[in-house]
Amino acid sequence: KDKYRDSARMDEIFRDLVASLPHFQRRKGVDHMFVFSDQGFIVNFTHTFPSWRNHIPHSIFLTTEAFTPGCGPSCFSPWKDVVLPGHIDQDRMKAIQAKNLPSEDRTLMFNFHG
Repeated sequence: KDKYRDSARMDEIFRDLVASLPHFQRRKGVDHMFVFSDQGFIVNFTHTFPSWRNHIPHSIFLTTEAFTPGCGPSCFSPWKDVVLPGHIDQDRMKAIQAKNLPSEDRTLMFNFHG
């Protein structure tokens, strides 16, 4: 089976989906969240929704990847987007927990390890 998607057709589907959201235009999507996995922006943006910058640039993106070859840092905004690790093994989890501090003793309130 062909693993490649028809990017023009996928782009059309995503544009139609965004256009069908009844409350999207009232704040230009800033109050909408899109969830992407499977290499995040690489698979979902640059291949299946190439015109995303024209349609959902202000929306919040929840993804498993922030680094995006072929798209670079302009695909991910740390001011509005969220990255969740796809997998953390037991040894890494123990190392992270060993560094855990009570909230009042932290200099950072959010940290990502992945």
